[in-house]
Amino acid sequence: MNAVIFVVFLLIVFGICLILVRRHYTKLLDVANKRAQKSQQLKSVFIDNISRTLRSPLQVIDGFCNMILDENDENMQPAQVRESMTNISNHATELIDFVAQLHEMSKFEGITPSFTFIEVNLSELMASYRREAMNYTKPDVSVRVTTDLSPHCKAILDTNLMHQLMMHLCIC
Repeated sequence: MNAVIFVVFLLIVFGICLILVRRHYTKLLDVANKRAQKSQQLKSVFIDNISRTLRSPLQVIDGFCNMILDENDENMQPAQVRESMTNISNHATELIDFVAQLHEMSKFEGITPSFTFIEVNLSELMASYRREAMNYTKPDVSVRVTTDLSPHCKAILDTNLMHQLMMHLCIC
């Protein structure tokens, strides 16, 4: 009789454990679904912005090219051709710069960002960024980092992300 009660007790405990484990994984799944929905929204906004940013200069380039092609050779003045070609060149450069910025941004962002926060001395950290930025400059260029912060000022931050940000700012 005691064995039957013990087995029933174990089955009840096992059932409760299964319910608790299911509840835990359901919560994890809900969190993952919310993150996926947020990611989908961000992706949609990103694609809309990219589309708009690329479409505008391409429409200008297309418009000026069509204007040049539609004009009769005798009606098109060299100054008009030059102005149209300058506009085409400027907008092409804008597209190239935008694609380069996208490429740079892709270096900053991983698929799943993870942050490791540690306490650092900001004065020392900025001095190290200055030294590193000096490696990318010409010999006649100086890099100065000025701040009103105390030399003992500390912050808690992700050093990898901060490094990427500061190098991008210093070298641009």
